Amino acid sequence: MNVSPILESEFPASVMAVSPLARRADLTLDPGENGKLIRHIEAGGVRTLLYGGNANLYHVAVSEYRELLDMLAALAGPATRRV
Repeated sequence: MNVSPILESEFPASVMAVSPLARRADLTLDPGENGKLIRHIEAGGVRTLLYGGNANLYHVAVSEYRELLDMLAALAGPATRRV
């Protein structure tokens, strides 16, 4: 996961993917499907993933935050940022 400071010079060349958050039928986070989404986006050259409204983060329970953040950190490539 790229955790270096974002430089102003990066923005003109940046595309931010507003990714959905995949869940299983029982509503638990689905690392397999989220990994597929992330790899598909990265294959298109996008290196910034923005999680927010489309991912329904306002429905994520506080008890899920650690699992969610750990999952996103583990699934994306080393050059990809998660916002």
